[in-house]
Amino acid sequence: SKIDELWFDLAVLYAEKLEKYDRAIYYFKELKSKYPKSKYSALAAYNTAYLIETELKNYSEAEINYLQFLNDYPNETQVKTVFDRLLKLQLAFVTWISL
Repeated sequence: SKIDELWFDLAVLYAEKLEKYDRAIYYFKELKSKYPKSKYSALAAYNTAYLIETELKNYSEAEINYLQFLNDYPNETQVKTVFDRLLKLQLAFVTWISL
């Protein structure tokens, strides 16, 4: 539908143009919640995890969101990227623990 596309575009606007990452995450999560079958839902879920990781620096929350993505969207094109991001997070944690 057009409404889910507008939610997605609004979230992207908040993230990329306004750098209001909390608002972007809110709209990505709302899109996923309100329109779970949307063609934008998987990308919204990925973008949520990615912003939590890279902009909010909340690595444990990012990991939870990446794992939820894998559970909800096991056949999406972003799966390999999600595994790579999770591996990066795990390696960073192991490195931090061993300091």
